[in-house]
Amino acid sequence: ALRELASSPLEPEQQLMLAGLWADAGEPDTALALCAEAKADPELVSEADLVEGYAHAAKGDHAARTTAWLRVRAAVLATPPPPWRMSADEVDSIARDALSELPESARDKLAQVPIFLDDVPSEQMVRDGQDPRSLGLFDGTPMPERGTLDESAAPTAIHLFLLNLEQQCDDADDFAEQVRITVLHETAHFFGLDEEDVDQLGLA
Repeated sequence: ALRELASSPLEPEQQLMLAGLWADAGEPDTALALCAEAKADPELVSEADLVEGYAHAAKGDHAARTTAWLRVRAAVLATPPPPWRMSADEVDSIARDALSELPESARDKLAQVPIFLDDVPSEQMVRDGQDPRSLGLFDGTPMPERGTLDESAAPTAIHLFLLNLEQQCDDADDFAEQVRITVLHETAHFFGLDEEDVDQLGLA
């Protein structure tokens, strides 16, 4: 079906959509070719760079993946802020309210886990393979895997990437809800849940 679609005249947005599907289907070279064509639309360049990164990763070319994803990171940083942008204190309050939804026993276990408010993943995170458009990140060892001996040697933190969150939202209310979901999503990873588990909880 993908080959039949690829033989038809396509708009840049359709080319980019197909590029992502080809990358998922294990055909990174086809995905890269479609990304190059999609870049005829200047508004799709950053999205095409993101898909290119995944295609390069599928080929094992991590240097090319990093180059593409650092371009995505730079584009996000250059995006003008929305008129409804919240202050760090407001975001911190939303995050704390999200944690208050958890049972007391869970909150006690999270007491020493800081939540960092970052604009985007750091350059080093991207070089290590973190998607530059990630909304959040649990950084550390999940609680079920932590032993008393290595606990202090493996710092644990939750990161929220505010510019990426903003780009996913239409207004302040939407943003607040996405921050809440992302905090609970990354908290679930702290407790050892994988992405499938998190999806089933409605926290994707």
